[in-house]
Amino acid sequence: KAHVDAMGGWRAWNKVESIRLTGTIERDGQAVDFCIIKKRPNQIRATITMPIPGNDEEFVQLIRAHDGEKAWTATRLEGGQEFNQQPLDEAAAKELLDEAAVLPKLIDVWQDGAELELVHSNSDRLNTTVTITAKPKGSEKHYRFTLDSKSHHLMSYTVNKEDDTTFVTLKEYRKINGVLIPMISQTESKLTGNSLIATTSAQVGVGIYEEYFSCINYRN
Repeated sequence: KAHVDAMGGWRAWNKVESIRLTGTIERDGQAVDFCIIKKRPNQIRATITMPIPGNDEEFVQLIRAHDGEKAWTATRLEGGQEFNQQPLDEAAAKELLDEAAVLPKLIDVWQDGAELELVHSNSDRLNTTVTITAKPKGSEKHYRFTLDSKSHHLMSYTVNKEDDTTFVTLKEYRKINGVLIPMISQTESKLTGNSLIATTSAQVGVGIYEEYFSCINYRN
């Protein structure tokens, strides 16, 4: 309850039907632009824009989307109208759907029926944190969340799977339309490497048609 209240409260989050995030992703010393749009209950579309190798004046866009039932990927030239739309494999589709939630991660996992357990609370002057573990029903993933015991903001979390462990750090929360959104996210994983996601713009309650997630659509 303290975490929900700190993130804006149920009244504010229940009004959020969609979120649009834009910014940059830095990996291996290279930065690309991104645009991610999420819409309840489980729709997402992510667009990555990067320069064509050897040509800094033209850009290619890589798109991944899930309409709640099917997931697909496509590529196109920026501003172009030619798609090469292909279905995502089951594993990639599941990973994309896991990121489609509008709610903050801990709240979403809890609302999805995961069993939460308070395993550690350290409130000394040097380290004021609360640690919560979560095991979603029917999932191979195990979560470990670390919160600031004073602000109750989520500081970081780990996702343990059979083949990999992902560590995510969240920073620089900003209040948008009454809800808090982290503007900096750093991800570390042996399988996918390390990446820094810097959100420069966050919009809550953007109007997006259903077709944007399931059909060929040339708007960002």
